[in-house]
Amino acid sequence: LTLTAELQTRLLLEARHLALLSADALLDEYPELTLCPLVTRMQGRRDDLALAAVIDHEGLVQGHCDVRLLGAPMAGLDSLSVFASAQRLEPGEALLARDEMLVASVPVAGNDGRALGTAFVGFRRSHLDDMVTSARRQQLPLTIAMLAAGVALALLVMQHLLRPVGELKLGLERIGQGCLDAPLKVHRHTELGLLAETVNSMAARLKASQKELLEKERLAHEMALARSIQESLMPVDRTEVKDFVIVGHYHAATEVGGDFYDVFPLANGRIGIVMADVGGKGLGGCLVTSMLAVLLRSLRDLHASPSDMLVAVEKHLRGSLRPGVFVTMFYGILDPASGQLVFASAGHSPLLVRRANGAVEWHRTKGIPVGVGRGEQQEIDALGIV
Repeated sequence: LTLTAELQTRLLLEARHLALLSADALLDEYPELTLCPLVTRMQGRRDDLALAAVIDHEGLVQGHCDVRLLGAPMAGLDSLSVFASAQRLEPGEALLARDEMLVASVPVAGNDGRALGTAFVGFRRSHLDDMVTSARRQQLPLTIAMLAAGVALALLVMQHLLRPVGELKLGLERIGQGCLDAPLKVHRHTELGLLAETVNSMAARLKASQKELLEKERLAHEMALARSIQESLMPVDRTEVKDFVIVGHYHAATEVGGDFYDVFPLANGRIGIVMADVGGKGLGGCLVTSMLAVLLRSLRDLHASPSDMLVAVEKHLRGSLRPGVFVTMFYGILDPASGQLVFASAGHSPLLVRRANGAVEWHRTKGIPVGVGRGEQQEIDALGIV
């Protein structure tokens, strides 16, 4: 295709050159005196030219190697058809063809742009085919040699590239067996080298993921243990004393929390009731509630007054709390015999009382959380609470 395009370009250049030389001649009184020798020399020097002719604006031959055709209309133009080509043609130019010939037609123009005639130059198509066939024959050995060299080079490159495959295979087998500490050593700037780097990176991430998974399992075990310990600090069954039934329920928002409640017996048949909430959730809040539970069990028999109990808790616990950590706490002592509930609140939620007759009471306190200050003691009638 390249050779054919080159021959077509050469044909157009020949026709343009003839048209340029014919411009002045067609303005003479006897143009054939210039044009006939010109086209005769062109065809005499070129064996591949089948046609070289110039006609005037009336279509009459003014230049031809056969002087007998001078002054006559150009014969054979009707048998030419437009030839499809990718060549870039100027206005008025055309590539024409018939079975045995390819012709370039170029207009002849004067200096003022006036059309003076047309120049025709034709190549024998058999000559084009012979040149293409000859070029192909010359290229065939070179093509075969290049293919052979390419195959040999490809084999050498493949042999060079596939050398690390065995090491990659062994490395992948080690990783499959769980050995993530032995990296693949393929130091090559090829796809296999990049693959080895990717596998090494994957093994490192896999090892890190295993460590992270083990750490998560350890933390989950510790959180489960903390939750078990926290649940063990709170009562399981409800408490029934005379006309009173005390029931509590706890459900942490996360694995463990900072909420706590307890019901325990005191001297003279009284019942102690504790509800507390540590500022903060999670394991930190759980640890503080555990400290609080142990502290309450050591102090509950030493203080008959809820207010004194909160003061004691404040005294013992404040030094153990970090800055910003506090505990809201409700502590009440129920006397089943008298039906009185004496309580103190350190910043805890208001006490809601619902009487048997449907009346609802709110009992708010001015106490501030443990770690900040002490609560104020109050007293209500616990009989008739439902």
